[in-house]
Amino acid sequence: MRESRMSVASARWVVLLFVLVFSAYGASDPERAFQEGISLYQEGRYEESLRAFERILESGYEAGPVYYNLGNCHFKRGEMGRAILYYERAARLLPGNADVQFNLGLVNQTIVDQFEVEDDFFLIRLWRGLLDLFPKPLLLAIIGSFYLLTILFVIASILTSRRGVRLVSRRLAVLGGILFVTAGLLFLARHLDEKGRIEAVILADRTDVMSAPTGTEVFVLHEGTKVRIDRRQGEWVEIILPDRKVGWVKAEVLDVI
Repeated sequence: MRESRMSVASARWVVLLFVLVFSAYGASDPERAFQEGISLYQEGRYEESLRAFERILESGYEAGPVYYNLGNCHFKRGEMGRAILYYERAARLLPGNADVQFNLGLVNQTIVDQFEVEDDFFLIRLWRGLLDLFPKPLLLAIIGSFYLLTILFVIASILTSRRGVRLVSRRLAVLGGILFVTAGLLFLARHLDEKGRIEAVILADRTDVMSAPTGTEVFVLHEGTKVRIDRRQGEWVEIILPDRKVGWVKAEVLDVI
């Protein structure tokens, strides 16, 4: 399992960013809690490390490296369901990260339920890969950057008296506007995709899956299985498996990614 390379190298600036954004509100210090969690983890004190990382989430901060290290802690404690849950959450905030994907693949090999899944049409895979290429915070930063650049070039085209500069500024303003709209549409598509694709992980050791909330057992699932939630009915949720089987389970046996 890959433990510390991403933890120290790429997580510090992410957590520091949250510090800068929320420090004005008097929030607790997530960077200090993060470094404490890393130190405790390296000492093999996994339960205390887990609590340190959880304090960051309880303070209102959310970052891929925090979820990644929570996954590592649960993996060391033998809690594979929660390890998968937090690695999946990390993967959504750090799409394409090699450490997250490696550990997620490793822990997925340990679960009981394995499925034969048919590949989606290549255009669907291509589109989903494009959506997963950029995390939403990065897309927001890109949108803001293109917006500011477009405004600056518009202002430059209005204020300059040089014909050549005015022409170039107008063209760059048009290009910036196109990129701004494109990034905005990509962000909207990603948001709608996530909203319509509610996924969860089974956390109970063994779960009876029913044909309906008051129906009969149709099959059994085990800890760590990833499912998609289709709808809710009281304390029950209808789930869809990777092999497209459908059934109902109690909401208490799973947690949403």
